[in-house]
Amino acid sequence: MEPGYKSNWDIYNLASFWIKTIDDSLVEAGVLVDDNTDVIKEARYKMVEVDHIDDLELEIIITY
Repeated sequence: MEPGYKSNWDIYNLASFWIKTIDDSLVEAGVLVDDNTDVIKEARYKMVEVDHIDDLELEIIITY
């Protein structure tokens, strides 16, 4: 990360997009029967800084 870098986005706007997209995709693929609160009880996310864009990753853990 560049010295003095200050992000101009907030974590909720970025994370909520990915969570909704992934939930809908899992339903579409038949992995989940639905994405309502009877099926998905929790979603968590956090931002971890990386030194280079090539180090970015998205980790999805599904427990049931």
